[in-house]
Amino acid sequence: MRPVEVRTRVRWIDNVRILATLFVIGLHVSAYGMMREFSALSGPNTRWWICNFYESAFRCCVPLFVMLTGALLLPQTLPLKPFLIKRFGRILIPAIFWGVVYIIYNFIMADDKTVFTSSYDSFRWLRHQVLDGPISSFWYIYMLAGLYLFMPVLQPWVKSANNKALVYFLSIWVLTLVVKQCRLIPQQSPLELRYFSGYLGYLLLGYYLAHRVVITQTIYLLALIASVIGFLVTFLGTYWASVNQHVFSAIFYEYLSLNVLALSAGVFILIKGNNRETDSDYRPFWLKESLIRFGFGIYLIHPLPLRIMVHFGLNYRLINPVLAIPLLTLLCLAISYAIAWLISKLPYGKYVTG
Repeated sequence: MRPVEVRTRVRWIDNVRILATLFVIGLHVSAYGMMREFSALSGPNTRWWICNFYESAFRCCVPLFVMLTGALLLPQTLPLKPFLIKRFGRILIPAIFWGVVYIIYNFIMADDKTVFTSSYDSFRWLRHQVLDGPISSFWYIYMLAGLYLFMPVLQPWVKSANNKALVYFLSIWVLTLVVKQCRLIPQQSPLELRYFSGYLGYLLLGYYLAHRVVITQTIYLLALIASVIGFLVTFLGTYWASVNQHVFSAIFYEYLSLNVLALSAGVFILIKGNNRETDSDYRPFWLKESLIRFGFGIYLIHPLPLRIMVHFGLNYRLINPVLAIPLLTLLCLAISYAIAWLISKLPYGKYVTG
């Protein structure tokens, strides 16, 4: 994904973006094995554990994207109209184009064609494709659009807010995660916390960590510990929840959970804190630059080659999943990049490749 542009290239920002792009593809590669390899009677097998390992490690991908968006967009002070035109212009055209592509693909691959026998049923099917997204990964586009709508309201406050005000907001946001994950408050409770909840917290967290926090050795060590704990809770918690429910449970995979938050914030800080070289003369090499340029297009494109790969048996079972998942992730990335690059060479192709 390419959620933002920057005037001055920052090495660690580019590193976070590329890592998140790799992780989101790896997440979808390993996801194919999670439900298929878990038995209600015998529980998980070795392949499930390997898929769970990768799936747990890759869970920080979406939070990293949202945190990058906050780090790079919240400091901006564009007027309302130019901001909305610029931001939505970047995501709407590619999203509409690839949305149509996936709707056509879903129509061709539909097992039950009887749903198209009447205009009413066809309309219902099409409405479902548009409102829910033609593929599962489109939820990110809808979520990002909602954040863009709120950013012009948030930007002036962020600019004037001191660190205490930001920590205050983030503290209540973390509290909402605790309340939700631990089910401390009934859903019908009149306690109103919804305005502190959701992905808005990741947006502010990214800004806060990028612009208000200096990465000391102590913070770096705490980030490392948080990453390890977040990963282990996700990894082992998924096993515990699945065994207790006698069916695969993804409750610990939720992006708005304390364990994924710990992993995501930790990885974000580790990459920022590991940037020991000056950025004054930083120029990414051509492959890195290309992956960043087509990042959003790669995000939109990659489910298509991945589905085709799975259809022809190129999945986590191809060889040992320890090797299969990273190799197939790189293969899917390479194919997605090639498609984006080829389309960009066509007239107006750059508008649909991000």
